[in-house]
Amino acid sequence: MAVGMWLDLVTIPVLPLGVVGAGAGDHVRDGVGFIKRMAWASLWRGILNQHVLLEFAAFAGLTGGPVGDLRPGRFPVGDFFGAATLVTTYHILSHYSSLVVRTKASQAVRRLMALRPDTARVLRDGREVEVPIDDVAVGDRVRIRPG
Repeated sequence: MAVGMWLDLVTIPVLPLGVVGAGAGDHVRDGVGFIKRMAWASLWRGILNQHVLLEFAAFAGLTGGPVGDLRPGRFPVGDFFGAATLVTTYHILSHYSSLVVRTKASQAVRRLMALRPDTARVLRDGREVEVPIDDVAVGDRVRIRPG
């Protein structure tokens, strides 16, 4: 029922222009400008990745809507705009969640590296000697103690 109401609203003569304007404005705004830059860079290098596919999907949604306005009642205008919005929103949210995961992983590795001790216990000539980490050489036998 809600989808049918949405499609009925889109057939009002002035509303499709507003939806096209809002969709096109959202598509070129700085918030998704990075997607355009990455898509263009990928295409330039001959790489077909998620940024390029997003641009194709959003472009199809934004052009399919006005084309549908030329054939009212026989073309699903609302579906095209809805698809463009859904694909763009999904892509931006997945990019954000990926950024959060990479940031947390990087912070975890940094914290692990901070746990590195300044000295090591090396077995030399049958006895245990504490030396700075930089003096440990390949082939040295290092004793690891708990704690």
